[in-house]
Amino acid sequence: MELHPAYGLSLPEKNWVPAPRYLLRRSRILKMLSGVKPGSWLEIGCGAGALLLDLSQRGFCCSTLEPSTHALTLVDVIRKKYCFPLDVYTQPRQVPDGLFDCVGAFEVLEHIEDDTAELHQWAAWLRPGGLLFLSVPAHKRKWNATDTWAGHHRRYEKEHLIEKLKNAGLQIERFECYGFPLANILDPLRSRMHSAEMARDEQKTNHKTDTATAQSGTNRRTETKMYPLLKSLPGKLIMYTAFRIQTLFLNRDMGNGYLAVARKK
Repeated sequence: MELHPAYGLSLPEKNWVPAPRYLLRRSRILKMLSGVKPGSWLEIGCGAGALLLDLSQRGFCCSTLEPSTHALTLVDVIRKKYCFPLDVYTQPRQVPDGLFDCVGAFEVLEHIEDDTAELHQWAAWLRPGGLLFLSVPAHKRKWNATDTWAGHHRRYEKEHLIEKLKNAGLQIERFECYGFPLANILDPLRSRMHSAEMARDEQKTNHKTDTATAQSGTNRRTETKMYPLLKSLPGKLIMYTAFRIQTLFLNRDMGNGYLAVARKK
């Protein structure tokens, strides 16, 4: 287990490390949170729990809704190492309505068939005036093998996502298209690697969406092989440069992911 000053947490021994696209997204999420007063935070689908550690260190009182046993095993490893409190829910019915100042759902909504109902549920868990932080993959035309590997139902267009958020009783406060240009450049490579991984999978003739969803937030076998390069001096220079460059294009719909902050009315 490692804690990198710019990349945050990694668990290479557990096959979970921060991928470049995650790091580009994390950079923007932490920037969005810089002006938010720490309070109660619920993360839906926390994966390995790396962002929960970031937020707990910023003073947030963290909870998670995570049904994956494997993900919660990784989260437990982090909790024991860094000793931060965390309330864990494994089923939506366990989550109280109107309890949280902030709800975060990053790369989750695209996994859910009835995303309209899900957004209404997430809004119900917020206190009045609370904030929903959301990320999804952008642009239907960019669908590739990575989406299939991860168990996505869809990618989103800007107008469609904004309409869904408004219909859930949420007012858009910030909307960005992140990742350009590095995430766009890496997308074809990720797609080829995930295509090859599915081809090697024993379930390649019966690729189930639910199974893919369960492993998408915790399976970083491919990225773990590349992580030494990411941590090298050239890798760090590339990532630091990418963090800066993407800020120039956040309003130009050129990246491959959307980030939104919306307030409950």
